[in-house]
Amino acid sequence: QDAGIDFWTGPSPPGRTSDAMFSPEQQVDLLNKALSSGMKNELYISDVQE
Repeated sequence: QDAGIDFWTGPSPPGRTSDAMFSPEQQVDLLNKALSSGMKNELYISDVQE
């Protein structure tokens, strides 16, 4: 079982308690805020460098 799927479908396994504090909707909202605040450019640049 992929541990990454646990985050979306149910309680996080031990060691992923920080993820459990956010619902998928909250994660998307945080990601959108991060992207709109300038991280989008940094991520784009890092992708190009790789």
